[in-house]
Amino acid sequence: MAYLMTGLSIARVGALAAAIDDGLDPGTAELASGTYAHRDLSGAGGVAASYTDLATAVQLAMSTVLTTLGATVTFSLSTLRYTVTFGGSGVIDFRTATLGDDRGKRMAAALGFNYAHVNAVGGSASDPFNFFLSGAVSFASNVAPYYLLDLSRDGISDYEPPYEKEGQTKRVESSLGNAFSIGPRTRVQHVDWTVRFQTRETVLSRYSADEAWTYEDLVKHARAWEPILLHTTELDLVCLNREGDFHRRARQPEWSNYHGRWSLPFRGQYVGEI
Repeated sequence: MAYLMTGLSIARVGALAAAIDDGLDPGTAELASGTYAHRDLSGAGGVAASYTDLATAVQLAMSTVLTTLGATVTFSLSTLRYTVTFGGSGVIDFRTATLGDDRGKRMAAALGFNYAHVNAVGGSASDPFNFFLSGAVSFASNVAPYYLLDLSRDGISDYEPPYEKEGQTKRVESSLGNAFSIGPRTRVQHVDWTVRFQTRETVLSRYSADEAWTYEDLVKHARAWEPILLHTTELDLVCLNREGDFHRRARQPEWSNYHGRWSLPFRGQYVGEI
């Protein structure tokens, strides 16, 4: 399994919330601030140091409302899906009509729930996150969450392990003819790779169904400032995109006359590993 995952800043995308009820303590659970990812990226340090896991934050917000029985929120690294479990039969309401704005729709997308869930009421293909869940104690997400791209195959090609950017060290000479070098104390490192054989539905938003998260969405969200995690069976790299635009070099057809599989060249600034 391989995937790309990007950080999520509430200040940029807006608050996430859901109206919840376990039969005892109804209320609204909200994330109004913070930086998160589906995995805790803080171990990579640098710009990723404040990006903790989303499941823990959502669980705390829900348990703060459901004070009697609490709630459990988990994210599976094998299925890439969330599970929300209440102490009693629960309701999770993401509807704009309930919350007064789109906080709930953003929460549903971030957790990977949409209108096609077996416990969903409301929503549609044109409005897939405007619904509520009811009739169960535990709800497992039915689609891949936003801010995560499940890649079509494991492994990458053209991999360049972390290397220093050229030109950071300069050789200079004094008036007495002594030579020495100058440069920053901390030098920027880069890392490059290419993801091969991705479907057009995974790459291009115009082909995705029910507002699924694509590589185009990932690039346009992360740009050059949100941390991105590349996970394969051999790597857990946290990087920043060096370019941050979804230009034509950001994705390339595997064959010039075949519009079906795409390569995704990535040129990043190395942040760390987790």
